[in-house]
Amino acid sequence: ISMIFNHQQAVNLPVGLIATDQTGGVAFFNAAAEQITGISRKAALGKDPTEILPGQWNEFKKRLDQGQNITEQEIHCDFLHEKEVPVSVSAARIVTEEGRLVGNMLILRDLREVKRLHEEIRRQEKLAALGGLAAGVAHEIRNPLSSIKGFATYFGDKFGEGSAEKETADVMIREVERLNRVISELLEFARPAELKRRPVNVYD
Repeated sequence: ISMIFNHQQAVNLPVGLIATDQTGGVAFFNAAAEQITGISRKAALGKDPTEILPGQWNEFKKRLDQGQNITEQEIHCDFLHEKEVPVSVSAARIVTEEGRLVGNMLILRDLREVKRLHEEIRRQEKLAALGGLAAGVAHEIRNPLSSIKGFATYFGDKFGEGSAEKETADVMIREVERLNRVISELLEFARPAELKRRPVNVYD
């Protein structure tokens, strides 16, 4: 079976490729499989796959023995006994043209970067939703503040300069203007950034 996979393309595949022989031991283990599992090729060859896919391999082998293929099944494996690694597993039986079983083949795809990107997208979506909520709240606050400022200005004009009533009205106006500045900053923060495109010399 090693002759089937012993070529440069299989060795350098960006996904983990593991194959077993007729005895059930690991016969092929490429570089990506080493990186994903943290197990060296030398340590993996000849071993039972349960040492590489703890717990899950027995289920997979049972399904393969029943003639079922496994396609992109997501699982979490504790390869290094430190933390779980999310991987996508595909598996199939390897048979000759005569139908003779040669072994089983597993393909492992590391999902850590995919999961990280999904988390980043979700975080960006939450931030966008929060920005929309902040903009809505700011507008709702600004409307009554305008009314308060209008009433304070109206009543302030009815009292003479230096009176306590005039001073109180002026304080109300200043505080409303201060809140309006804060709201303007909040709206500016929530507003989507505009891209400013300009030609640049990439060789500078």
